[in-house]
Amino acid sequence: MGWLGYGLYDGDGTQSSHINFIKTAIPSLSEEMIFNFLRFKKTLIPKDLLPAFKKGIPALLKKMKTPNVLRWNEDQAIDWQMLLALFVDNNLSVPHQVLVNGMLACHYLLGEHSADFSEPRKRRANIKRFMKKVDSEFCSVKARKDILRFTKQ
Repeated sequence: MGWLGYGLYDGDGTQSSHINFIKTAIPSLSEEMIFNFLRFKKTLIPKDLLPAFKKGIPALLKKMKTPNVLRWNEDQAIDWQMLLALFVDNNLSVPHQVLVNGMLACHYLLGEHSADFSEPRKRRANIKRFMKKVDSEFCSVKARKDILRFTKQ
């Protein structure tokens, strides 16, 4: 993936993930229609389509590859981070699996992935800002415990 900046959405494939996620959850939508949901720094699913998206979450989760959280790769981590971001962007209740894997993906992306940027500090700051928002607005006690279990190893 190429990066144009330091933010969550500054990678050339980040919102392509959102298109794929929404298409999986709501197969009746065309990619062109979904493209209209993309904004500069987020993806907003129209309110009238949120019930259909929520109904399609099990199909979406079934399609996601469950990562071995001890052996992430960048593409897997970006996908889980982007899935978490899609829920956050739309202020939706985040399934436990998405919350934990998304936050663990963010922890992974703070490492070598960020070190490859010309200014790693800026990339890490953006990821940490996102993680702080998720932790304060979406994390449950159980999710925090599960995340901590893997990040303290």
